[in-house]
Amino acid sequence: FTLKVPGSGLPVITRQISVAEGTGLIDAMEKNGVNAKYKDYSFGKMVTGIGIIEPGPNQYLAIYIDGNYSEKGISDIVPEQGQEIEFRLETISK
Repeated sequence: FTLKVPGSGLPVITRQISVAEGTGLIDAMEKNGVNAKYKDYSFGKMVTGIGIIEPGPNQYLAIYIDGNYSEKGISDIVPEQGQEIEFRLETISK
C-alpha cells in the first residue's frame, strides 16, 4: 500500500509499504520505520504525531483510505495491496 503523510510546510511525504496480508496499519508502519505516536482511548488508539508532524490546537490527524475519510480508527485498519492511506491535518469544527 501507499502511505502519505503531511510534511512540515513541505509537500506530502509518500512511501510504498509492503507487509504480509492481514497486518494491521500500526504494525505495518512500525515494521517500516514510520515514527508515529499514539494515545490510547477506550475506543482504540489515536495518532497524535507522525515524524515531526503533530496537530496543533483544535487539530487532529485524520485517516483517508483511497481518498475517503476513514470510518475506522488506526487500530482497526488492515491495509490491502494497492490502497492509498493518507494522514491529513484536519481542524476540529466547533
